[in-house]
Amino acid sequence: MLRLTLLLFAAITLANNANAEVGRPRSYFDKQAKSVICKEPVPEFTLDYDSNPSTKEVKELCSCIWKSFPQGRWERDTMIKIFKGQDPGWRAKGLAPRFGNAVKKCGGYDL
Repeated sequence: MLRLTLLLFAAITLANNANAEVGRPRSYFDKQAKSVICKEPVPEFTLDYDSNPSTKEVKELCSCIWKSFPQGRWERDTMIKIFKGQDPGWRAKGLAPRFGNAVKKCGGYDL
């Protein structure tokens, strides 16, 4: 009985983890690497060489970028694959200019 309970617990845990939101604990700017790390499952990226955004600015930028791509669209799926270290295939080339436009629209190049 205990073994069956443990197996059920493991199955439920795996199912919950599969449906859990992908992301990091918080958004921040890594000053040493000069890169933006987002809470949302957005790939790590850099800004201009002299950028030094505050934590609040990074949080707003990351949220804006993520919201720029509607749920259920290929752009979000591609970002999640890149975030997880998976091969996004040919869609990575299509995502690059769209991602850059989102960073620009959200004011990332002004930070």
